[in-house]
Amino acid sequence: MEHIIQEIKTSFSTCTPDELQARIPIWRDQFRNKGISITALETLLNFFQEPHPTGTSGADEAFVDPHLDERVKDFRSIVSRMERDNTELKRQAAKWRTFFFVALAAIILLFICVAVIVVL
Repeated sequence: MEHIIQEIKTSFSTCTPDELQARIPIWRDQFRNKGISITALETLLNFFQEPHPTGTSGADEAFVDPHLDERVKDFRSIVSRMERDNTELKRQAAKWRTFFFVALAAIILLFICVAVIVVL
């Protein structure tokens, strides 16, 4: 796959538009044979068709978002906080459930006592 991508990349810098048009069906067949969506090929063609500034990182890393690590850390902290909140809420729900059943048992016991006193 990397070989095909490298071929597409170099073809844009060395081939004429007519030669590129002739190579597209070949690349399409290669993508189909590998089981990769043709949309991926279209995305690659669109990406390499547009000029990109070449810095120290190179054009291959243009897909990488520089703020991705920060966003991943933010999402992980949000997920961690939500998991802690979920655990706390489950603990509180269990406490209230226990309180409810104890109170229900006390009320039933009280009614039984009142019924026994009234019957006697």
